Amino acid sequence: MADEIDFGPQANFNILATEILKIPNTPALAGGQQLLDELRALMAQLTGDTRAIRQDIANVRQQVIDVRQELITTITASNHNNAARVQNTYLRSQNENLVPFLDATTGAAVLHFPHTTFEIERMARRQLDSVLQQLGIPTQGANLAEKKRLLRAHIGLPEVAGSPPP
Repeated sequence: MADEIDFGPQANFNILATEILKIPNTPALAGGQQLLDELRALMAQLTGDTRAIRQDIANVRQQVIDVRQELITTITASNHNNAARVQNTYLRSQNENLVPFLDATTGAAVLHFPHTTFEIERMARRQLDSVLQQLGIPTQGANLAEKKRLLRAHIGLPEVAGSPPP
């Protein structure tokens, strides 16, 4: 048998099978399972954190939208009030209609806003305080006459149209 090939020493598969069964007890591999478990837990936490981050981003976006709308409302009301103030400067009698103002925070018409300069002189303290508050005019310590003067000045009334009746 000249065709025989010498394979050299052969493995003992009985010993090899016994050793393979011991592999899970090897510290590096046993720690590997723990590492995999920790990685799975970390991935689950990151998935939860990602949801929280997405929710936070959605909340911030909504806040930006809300602030933008508040700014638009404030600017629109301010522009209207500036135009009304200019138009009110042209009034020459106490019976001419005032151009009403808007509340800068809501954009709505100021409640109880007087229709004429004559009505300003007849306003009760509570009504006057309400109008001044809606217009954002500080009046702490002012008496009724001073509050009326502040309102007239703020809405652009010239002294002739803003003067109290004789």
